[in-house]
Amino acid sequence: MVAMGFVMAMTAPIEILYAHRFGAGTVAITAFVMISSVGLVTVDLFGTRVVPRLEPRASITTGMTGFALASLLMGVAHSFPPLLVARALQGTSAALLQGAALQAAVRTSDSRERALGALNGAVLLGGAVGAPVGGIVASLLTGTAGYRLAFGVCAALGVATAVGMWWLLPPLPTSERPQLGLPRLSGSSVMGLALVLGMLGYYLRSGVVNTALPLVGAEHHLSTSIIGIALGALAGVQIATLRFADRLFVRFAADDCLVFGLVVGIGASMLLVVADGWVAFTVAALLFGFLVAVAMVGPPLVIMSLSPDASTGLASYRIACGVGSLAGSTSINATVAAAGAAGALSMIGAVLLGGIGLVGLIARRLSEP
Repeated sequence: MVAMGFVMAMTAPIEILYAHRFGAGTVAITAFVMISSVGLVTVDLFGTRVVPRLEPRASITTGMTGFALASLLMGVAHSFPPLLVARALQGTSAALLQGAALQAAVRTSDSRERALGALNGAVLLGGAVGAPVGGIVASLLTGTAGYRLAFGVCAALGVATAVGMWWLLPPLPTSERPQLGLPRLSGSSVMGLALVLGMLGYYLRSGVVNTALPLVGAEHHLSTSIIGIALGALAGVQIATLRFADRLFVRFAADDCLVFGLVVGIGASMLLVVADGWVAFTVAALLFGFLVAVAMVGPPLVIMSLSPDASTGLASYRIACGVGSLAGSTSINATVAAAGAAGALSMIGAVLLGGIGLVGLIARRLSEP
């Protein structure tokens, strides 16, 4: 799972910067950002009774191979349209890969908190190395040549990782037959609120980590290597937080952990509004790292507690992840284009403030008789 995180994070800091090199306008860049999330949502929405019933090892290997192919397509593209095809394949492959990995982690552990923390921690450990490596590789050559080199290296490592996963992961057969169709979700109003909260983690990962921070860094005239290193440090904070996730969420209530993390995120947004330079950028990235870690564990625990079984809860959560990813990348990119980095950061702060209110509402509903 560490290798999976490395490959998936390696080109994250440079993808949107690479797309700008093709001279695309605001609408085209928005489509570039959106289409990956559309693929993610499509798989999660129509595959809630497919992915949980597939053999996880085969699904993980297939998803990683597709992700590697998407990286290769980006690297060899000489016009903007092939980038859209590559991004669509990337989103679809990532949804299959992440959904299968989540199912495998929970099915092989007797502690949900430990399983979620270990999986996210392993992926982020790879990301902590992959993000700066991608930025550094892209800076080795001038123009688009450096970007192409980074995508090529990412594709090669993705294929190697897929082969390794096939040989090293144990088979986890399932007796249920896959059924393509819309999900069967609980009609509970509390579950609806919990699913909205579940969007938060991937809203932050897609909208803040993969979109806002690279764009803010570019607006502050930071190099791709500095941006990559800061995102690697962000992943490092996530790893440290997730390492103790089981203890954190057992000792403190999930709503308290989430509220504290959201307050930290608001502080990070304000810091980037009032200060620039690599120091402020790195400190804000570290603060966002804590928030994203908390937001990746708290909501799925709440959703699974409200679901008849863990697999159904995780499938529901994956839908929320896809919607959050789409909302984050689309809204942040559009806001940066219309109002600049300060406008996007202000919007992020407002979303996080709304999240605090949502956590409080869910806690009150759960406490009602």
